[in-house]
Amino acid sequence: NQLKTLFTNVHNGTYDANQYYTQAVQFDCRDVSKTNFIKRLCTILDTVNNYVKKGWVEWATITEKDQYWRSASGLDSTYYFLDCDNLPASISAMKKTENKIVISPNPASDILFITSEGEKIKQFEIYDMTGKIVFAASPALQSYSLNVKDFDSGLYFLKVRSDNDTLMGTKFIVF
Repeated sequence: NQLKTLFTNVHNGTYDANQYYTQAVQFDCRDVSKTNFIKRLCTILDTVNNYVKKGWVEWATITEKDQYWRSASGLDSTYYFLDCDNLPASISAMKKTENKIVISPNPASDILFITSEGEKIKQFEIYDMTGKIVFAASPALQSYSLNVKDFDSGLYFLKVRSDNDTLMGTKFIVF
């Protein structure tokens, strides 16, 4: 749906057709075995290929997109070059600790409860799939409730720093 919206906005003039827009399609490899996965993936590919034929879309790998962003003159790529040194490459890359972060419900559509089963939460950040911080707080509490009604549906990463600067993290879904 996001892909279709992007195409439509460029085509109807809402977005400037002379600009570069990027859209990534990601899926969980565990979904491949589901019965409707291949049909849904083919629908997405067929839709994109229709726009490719019209000259509106160009397929590119992540490497090709990176090279474009790094070489495009006059392109405001500030967002693309955000410093992500503090974002772990994966949740498993975070320090293993006795402290544990519990989030519930997961998936969430309304209120998300973030609870530390160890030390107080000194600060936390929530990242979307692009690595962009969508929410941050410094509650200095054992638990925190967060309204996620205005979050886009999708997968999010939670990075928590405890009172003793231990990093913990987990993933959650908003629908």
